[in-house]
Amino acid sequence: GNFSVGGGQSRTRNGQTSSQANLRWGATLGQVSLNAGVEWSLRGADDRGRLLYMSASVPLGTNRRLGASTRASGDQYRSSFNLREQVSDTLGYRLSGSHDSHDPALLPSVGVSWLAPFSQVQLDYSKTGDSARTLAANLRGGALGHAQGITLAPYSIQDTFALIEVGDLHGVKVDTPSGPVWTDRQGR
Repeated sequence: GNFSVGGGQSRTRNGQTSSQANLRWGATLGQVSLNAGVEWSLRGADDRGRLLYMSASVPLGTNRRLGASTRASGDQYRSSFNLREQVSDTLGYRLSGSHDSHDPALLPSVGVSWLAPFSQVQLDYSKTGDSARTLAANLRGGALGHAQGITLAPYSIQDTFALIEVGDLHGVKVDTPSGPVWTDRQGR
């Protein structure tokens, strides 16, 4: 595992200073990941006292993980859990829930991600209060202009990239450092 100790001091424009210190521990035991820590506000206007946190993540099969975490400061706490599964190269989901000391009711959240041949689609739904709900949709990808036209990709185009051409074969899967991609109708 690993262990770290840290601290810092900050000063605002009007001369107020604040100091913080922290201890962190993390370990992987087999496939189980564990993390714990404590943070202190030593002095200053933003004195929050002590914050404790713990988290654990365990595998439930090959592509599924269950995680849980809790944070506590004084008499306030927040606990959460999440279940993630990568069903295939192109489909994954997340189920999670959280509650805190202000509202002990479980607040659920669901997310689905789909890796389409030319974009990544993420849909998320969460309940954030008694009558508050959030629905979000995210579409990401990249487009590369070249002499033969435009080729779309499910990942953003970075400084280093490659355009692969396999004749006119459509739907050929290619594993890349960013993840899998598939050739388009032009074989690119």
